[in-house]
Amino acid sequence: MTEVADSAELGIDFADHEGDAATSIKVDLGKVNARVKQLATDQSTDIAARLERDGVRVIKGRGRLGPDLTVTVGDETLQADSILISTGAAPRTLPSAQPDGERILTREQVYDLTEVPEKLIVVGSGVTGLEFASAYLALGIPVTPGQLAGPRAAR
Repeated sequence: MTEVADSAELGIDFADHEGDAATSIKVDLGKVNARVKQLATDQSTDIAARLERDGVRVIKGRGRLGPDLTVTVGDETLQADSILISTGAAPRTLPSAQPDGERILTREQVYDLTEVPEKLIVVGSGVTGLEFASAYLALGIPVTPGQLAGPRAAR
């Protein structure tokens, strides 16, 4: 959106259906989000295929680190030369602000939006929150940074 908005200085103009200069740019958020979700799925599929091709054994489950570079998953204990911990992330929710998928959204639920919101408040999330704030600002949506209340916010 930012590149399109700045394209006139490069000699690229947009016109409406009558040939007049376009005064606004619209986004189909449903299509954008569907594409982002598909790209994520494709990337995960590609990574899984590469791991399989390279002979990597993937074990899904809750793991526990043990002594001498061991990891226990379920009933199986594995010995390793080195261990990489990649835990992923889960959104932290507050009892007073439970996600409902309509007005209060987790990062996953934001990708289910099909209409551009009038305004957005981003609470927490670090880098992820900044990415969402930046993207929605580029869409012309007013974004307000929020803060978590409590001891965690003071850190």
